[in-house]
Amino acid sequence: MNTLLYFSITGAINFIAISLFALFVYLKNPKSEVNLRCSIFNLTVAVWAFGYIFWPLANTKQEALFWFQILHCGTNFTSITLFHFVSSFLKIKKRKLLILGYTLSLFILPFIFTPYFIKNMRSIGIFPFWGVPGPMYCLYLINFFTYAILSIFFMYKAYSISSFEKKNQLKYILAGTIAGYVSGSTNYLLFFGIPFTPYLTGLTFIYVAAFVYAIAAHKLMNITIIFRKTIVYSILATIITILYFGVVLVFENIFRIYYGYKSFPISFIVIISFLLLFQPLKNYIQRMVDKYFFHGTIAQIDEENIKLREELQKTEKLKAVATLAAGMAHEIKNPLTSIKTFTEHIPKKGDDPAFRDKFYKIVGNEVDRINYTVKQLLEFSKPSKPQLKETDINNLLDDTLNLLNNDLLKHNIKAEKTYSSLPAVKVDPSQMKQVFLNILLNAIESIHNSGVITVNTTLKKDNDISIKISDTGKGIDREDLKHIFDPFFSKKDGGTGLGLSVVHGIIKKHHGKINVESSREKGTVFEILLSVS
Repeated sequence: MNTLLYFSITGAINFIAISLFALFVYLKNPKSEVNLRCSIFNLTVAVWAFGYIFWPLANTKQEALFWFQILHCGTNFTSITLFHFVSSFLKIKKRKLLILGYTLSLFILPFIFTPYFIKNMRSIGIFPFWGVPGPMYCLYLINFFTYAILSIFFMYKAYSISSFEKKNQLKYILAGTIAGYVSGSTNYLLFFGIPFTPYLTGLTFIYVAAFVYAIAAHKLMNITIIFRKTIVYSILATIITILYFGVVLVFENIFRIYYGYKSFPISFIVIISFLLLFQPLKNYIQRMVDKYFFHGTIAQIDEENIKLREELQKTEKLKAVATLAAGMAHEIKNPLTSIKTFTEHIPKKGDDPAFRDKFYKIVGNEVDRINYTVKQLLEFSKPSKPQLKETDINNLLDDTLNLLNNDLLKHNIKAEKTYSSLPAVKVDPSQMKQVFLNILLNAIESIHNSGVITVNTTLKKDNDISIKISDTGKGIDREDLKHIFDPFFSKKDGGTGLGLSVVHGIIKKHHGKINVESSREKGTVFEILLSVS
């Protein structure tokens, strides 16, 4: 009975861990198909775990058969729902395979409660009641393992061609899935007369740990956990507590049988003795997690995260400066060409008064133009608090668009401008230029080749200046819209996910607002609202 209690307790642990994970993933983004499919897959596993709680402790054959049928209702759909999740996650179209898998599972479902699926219950090994498979059980196993293997195959195939971030996510999903299936599938050995007690069943929930780590470390399913260490410690503490109390109950039963005591005070003392060991065990595991999982203590990791964030912010700033510098190189090249042309004519026309007047005027203007351009670059690159100046927003937008002329021509993108007459507004010109530059660069990347970027400015009735930058690009998925200003959120290969976060921060410092509207394949509209002081 004590050994059977182990299977019941591990069933409870699996059920709690898997159910909570399914709920967590769904609530993080209920509108996401990937999140929904992942949650449904986990719920099927939770149904299996729920049946596993009661089946080992059943007192009659009929009771054991009922819970055996219930747990198979879950596993009947586990592999096809996993395949559906993998298909959504990898964005691969396997409609026919999905229809076939769900059709087979639905066909098998009513047979689970008939002798065609489980003919009888018999004693085998330590189990007083174990199912005797019927003819439909073979079809169930084929369906179960076929879609499990297909899921693993497609993940393995996608791994080699995925981006760095996706590879990291797939690595843990793949490892967790294999571990979960291997541990859970040890139950099937007894069906074929192989005398292997499925103790590994208790580790089925380990795949949840792999998924949680992929979420915490690599934003699996675009789930961002801010306090990642706290979440991990909470999950570990819960799992350890459940496991520990399960072990306490089992060992207390063993002590009671071995020593033959029946008094409640002695039972209480034995349990308390075990519980006194809990805190040192938890502290030891926490140290191990710090060392091997997070590679440092909480204080050290916080310090490293601050440094990482600063480095990424510098990188994002440098990327913007690099783009600005490229545009300014073009701005500097034109004046230098004019100056060079005039200097080449000095030997021949140096004595011509009209030429000298024209030379002084044009060269002076071109030098001023170069000086202004370099000054802009220096101001832009300086990390400083907003230096508010009365600024003409229309002129600032023109300056930014001029810097991107080469990019617009290169990608065959037309820039259309509709400006209203606006009062001057107090902003930091270099920081606002960074805002416009980031949004326009995103628009260019979204369009990629051939399209239109429209820039509109209007003065609203509430005395706010509205700046709208819209594009005809591929747009943003609805599920991603609420995350685009989150630090480190990026769908671009090599993106830091700080560009729009920096934009949002600058607008906030200027006491303004930024809104975004977008739909897939229909483009994106950013609207910036600034108050006229």
